[in-house]
Amino acid sequence: DIRFVLDQVLAGNAGVSPAVIDTSRIGMYGHSFGGYTTLAVAGGTVSGALPDSRIKAIAPLSPPASAFEFIDPRLVPHTENIGVPALVSFGQADLTLGVNFVDQGREIFSDLNTRAVGEKYRVEIQRGVHTGFTDIWAFLAGNLEAIQHGNASPLDPVNLVAFLTFDGQI
Repeated sequence: DIRFVLDQVLAGNAGVSPAVIDTSRIGMYGHSFGGYTTLAVAGGTVSGALPDSRIKAIAPLSPPASAFEFIDPRLVPHTENIGVPALVSFGQADLTLGVNFVDQGREIFSDLNTRAVGEKYRVEIQRGVHTGFTDIWAFLAGNLEAIQHGNASPLDPVNLVAFLTFDGQI
């Protein structure tokens, strides 16, 4: 559980001094199921898990969301509850294990409340697949389409790296 891990780190029980952690700048990102986890921690879930207010920005990569509905509807994250800057990214050729991550990513992005989030980005990697879209060279070669919404500043390679490292976002 991410909340438990974060509690332990902030309590000094993880080999990291809490003094070096700026709790006002905690961000979270994850790929695939980690992307789902990022959404669930930031927005809570239908089952009653509440959003963790310590998370100040998120970047879910190829996250499934409603794909979990067929397993247990209570697992669906409340993306409409997310109130922090968000970057949702996925490959345009990402159809893995029967999950259409393209539709999932677009659905998640649409569900984000622009007024609450402030900055939200959707990055679609042209020809990107589930595990291969994170190649920075694809970005630099122009193989992606960046779509910005909300109060988002222009998204270029420098701003994308800044967002992914949460520099300047939190």
